[in-house]
Amino acid sequence: MHRVRTAIGGRGAPRGLLVPFRVRHVAPTFDDLVTLQRTADEAHAQVQLLQAEYGRTAASEWTEDRGTAWHAAWRAWVDAVCDVQAAVSEYAVAQGTVRRQVEADVKRAARHPGPAA
Repeated sequence: MHRVRTAIGGRGAPRGLLVPFRVRHVAPTFDDLVTLQRTADEAHAQVQLLQAEYGRTAASEWTEDRGTAWHAAWRAWVDAVCDVQAAVSEYAVAQGTVRRQVEADVKRAARHPGPAA
């Protein structure tokens, strides 16, 4: 819901009136996908860093702070992966291309960027 102060046509709507509105969704661009993939890769690197620092012991052997930090990093990684996967699927449908190929192209561009044009 969105709070409206004025209505179309210049007439004021009552203050605080809640009216529904639509947000126009824009399909992701290839550059958006590359950015999302890099975010997911950075989040994964953070999980690996914490595992290297804390050791690969069972979470029950870590201190509470370490367990909390690792879980937060892991959750951020999982969320980032979900975001990139959803965006890749949406992009592939919008472009009429094979999802597998889009994913491979995105990972290649994110992890092995070519020279700037």
